[in-house]
Amino acid sequence: MKFPQHPALQARQHALSEYLLILPDASERLNALVAHAARQTGLTEEEKIPAHRVEGCVSMVWIVGSCEHGLCSFRSAADSSLVAGLVGAMAELCSGLSPEELEHLDLSWLERSGLWNQISPTRQRGLSAVAETIRNFAASCH
Repeated sequence: MKFPQHPALQARQHALSEYLLILPDASERLNALVAHAARQTGLTEEEKIPAHRVEGCVSMVWIVGSCEHGLCSFRSAADSSLVAGLVGAMAELCSGLSPEELEHLDLSWLERSGLWNQISPTRQRGLSAVAETIRNFAASCH
C-alpha cells in the first residue's frame, strides 16, 4: 500500500529525477550518481560497524543518521560504486527533512528517472531496505 508523500519530499524527489532526466540515457544517469558519490565524504572506517549496516543488501551498505533541531541527516557508504551512488543520492535526498516528511519515503524518484528497471532485482530489494532503514531512523527521532 502506497501512502501520499509529504510535499517537501515529493518536491525533492521530483527535482532529483528531473535533474537526472537531463542526461539522455539510464547508463549516463547511473554514472552521474556514481561520480557524485565519489566526491562525497562518506563514512570513516570506524563508522562502518554492524549497527550502521543495512540488512537486506547484498553489497555492504552503511547508513549513519542523526537528528538535530527536528531535522534528519544521513551519510552513507557502500562497497560497490554503483550502490554507493544510489544510496548516497538517497541519503542526500533525505537529509534536512523532518521525521514526518520522511514517514512515507519511497523509491519513486528511481522510477521517474528511468533507473528502477536498469538495476537488478537484488539491488532493488537492497534499496528498498535502505528506504526502510531511513524511515525507521526518522521514526525513532520523534
